[in-house]
Amino acid sequence: MSSQNPILVDDRQAQTLLCASRSTLYRLRRAGLLRCVNIGGALRYHLSDIEKMASSGASSRSLQSAVRPSIAALDA
Repeated sequence: MSSQNPILVDDRQAQTLLCASRSTLYRLRRAGLLRCVNIGGALRYHLSDIEKMASSGASSRSLQSAVRPSIAALDA
């Protein structure tokens, strides 16, 4: 059985790759748009998810606007 381990990046690397703030990453996680793994108290993000967002041409502003409706639904 072959199992591929995902490549994970830390918070700062995810911010750099997405040109997003720490609070935007939090909103993406909360909205379920960005998977993360907690390893020893530190969050790690799947590089494949980051690359998909980055390749879709998502800017920091568009990421924030995409997250707002999802957050509103969670708060309702």
